[in-house]
Amino acid sequence: MKGSYFQDIATWYQDSYPGKEEWLSLDGKVKNLYGLQGEVLYGDVKKEKESIPEEGGELAPENDINADIKSSPSSKKAENFETDAEGNLEIQKADTDVELTGETAGSIYLSGKEAFELYYFSEKGVRSYASLLNTVKSLYPNLEVSAMMVPNSFGVLLDPKTQEKLASSGMDQAISYTYSLMNKEIHTVDAFSSLNKHREEYIYFRTDHH
Repeated sequence: MKGSYFQDIATWYQDSYPGKEEWLSLDGKVKNLYGLQGEVLYGDVKKEKESIPEEGGELAPENDINADIKSSPSSKKAENFETDAEGNLEIQKADTDVELTGETAGSIYLSGKEAFELYYFSEKGVRSYASLLNTVKSLYPNLEVSAMMVPNSFGVLLDPKTQEKLASSGMDQAISYTYSLMNKEIHTVDAFSSLNKHREEYIYFRTDHH
């Protein structure tokens, strides 16, 4: 009656339609006739990359965030999360319309039939991510917190010399450095090494980052 059953079907169907592989194969054969050759870069490409420290010390939790959460008038409401029967977090619908935008990629490196999203290390970005998880662990010390940073195809499949030519950053180094900033009780997963062992296999779907 709520329509959730058919919403679930629609969600599944969007990525699992019948004959998906065959249609994509045909699509690839047609696009081969376009004559795309050589290397092409789309978007802004940095001339110099930000260096990645070898290792950093554990970041302290954001005390100002702790204080804001504990002193906020809505803190009690924020702590009382509502979940459904299966334990999934229920997110209340916003009172006002929110403008939604699709997923966007940064700079794209096209080489023959392959396309890669370039990665550039950001000290500010990784410290913000590590600090957030440290804050969660500080607020809920008995909660098991895990972090899994998954590299995109550029970091795993493209050879280091090409990455260097594009002034891109090593994702394995960036992930290792980010983990070094986290609380030692946070469980970190080394997805890069696992994927790198299978880099000769078909582990990334086209330009998809999954």
